Amino acid sequence: MKKLIITYGSSLILIILLWFLFLISPLREKRKEIRSACSEAQTRLEDIRNTMVQFPRHFTKEKAMEQEKQRLMTQLFSKDDLIRLFGDLQNIAQSHDLTIMEITPSIEELLQMNSRALQDNLPQPLDISVKLGGRFPDIGEFINVVENEKFYHGVNICKIVAASDGGYPMAEFGFKVILGEAGIS
Repeated sequence: MKKLIITYGSSLILIILLWFLFLISPLREKRKEIRSACSEAQTRLEDIRNTMVQFPRHFTKEKAMEQEKQRLMTQLFSKDDLIRLFGDLQNIAQSHDLTIMEITPSIEELLQMNSRALQDNLPQPLDISVKLGGRFPDIGEFINVVENEKFYHGVNICKIVAASDGGYPMAEFGFKVILGEAGIS
């Protein structure tokens, strides 16, 4: 009988161990995996929450930087603005039967203008000098039309010289232009 009790007891212990190994142990492992996945998901949610909190600040900062960029861009003369201005002057001269020999903004002034652009908010002036040839009335009409243009901001020099060989007179017309907000743009 003692042997039978030991056999039953050891069988019962063996069944309990097998039950534990095959049924309970995998459930414990699965529970550990679920806890680990939950803590990982909670960490991700916290990261997402922190990111969502930072979005408004990021967009506000980005918008402010874009506005500052636009403000600085309005202060600079772009290559397109200068080409458009030169094209406008060429068209005005051609419509009055004048020949433009030279259009010059000075290099020094372009360099100074770029350094000033970073210091203030205002559109900056640029001195332009146009040398042209044609008849006196056509030169006068050209100057009158340019003075009525939006970009015109005052005369610097106006010199008209009669040709010594009896041909058309030569004129140099220097004036200040404003491009950007108050001018061409």
